[in-house]
Amino acid sequence: MLASKVMSMGSRRAGLPISQVEYLNSARDWLNMGLKDLVARRTWMWRYKEGTITTTASTRTYALASDVLYPLKGSWIHETDDTIMTVVDIRDLDVADPDESMTGGSRAVAVVGISATTGLWQVDLADTPDTSSETIRYRYIIKAAELADDGTDDGTDLDLTYPDWVQHALHLYVSAFLKGENGDESGQVTDLQFYENQIVKMELVDSQAAGQDRVILSGDPEMIGVEFRVLSLNVGV
Repeated sequence: MLASKVMSMGSRRAGLPISQVEYLNSARDWLNMGLKDLVARRTWMWRYKEGTITTTASTRTYALASDVLYPLKGSWIHETDDTIMTVVDIRDLDVADPDESMTGGSRAVAVVGISATTGLWQVDLADTPDTSSETIRYRYIIKAAELADDGTDDGTDLDLTYPDWVQHALHLYVSAFLKGENGDESGQVTDLQFYENQIVKMELVDSQAAGQDRVILSGDPEMIGVEFRVLSLNVGV
């Protein structure tokens, strides 16, 4: 579903004409807020994404993808060397290598923070890579989509980042706050409750996607030291 469709449905439910610019702008603002509200609720499975870093010799600091909300620990892999990387505190790197002079194969990564210039997350690799064109893969939670104020993003296809059942809830969020802005407080409360009901359903679906009954792969640390025995094949008569 397109973002413009969600805004149109929300405005229609609120009894407001989306053709009026002031209502369109308000619907867009509340849709943006709704997208952020959803992302903040929990670590949804549909917010997981992968990114890569390509090393440059003698370069220690790297920017992550522009849609990173925050990187996940325990998910950094040096693909070129086929090894897992350790996530450490940046202060530990300061103690181990104060002048950042140690170079070699990177086996540790530390989150530096968000760049004040670009607004992107940054990480340091240790040791500082001595080889270019090596690939490091990481996982992260992506930011909520945000539509531009000028309407240029209204045609965004939400199917690319939000499941169908999430889109259904968003029009309720939009309609609730449009009603509230226009004096219908009881209507706002009602639609927000409908929205919250949808969130509960989403959490159940997301929990199923998370795989509580997942199959553990043989290389998983949870399998170490595990011994399987068939105790009996007698099922009775």
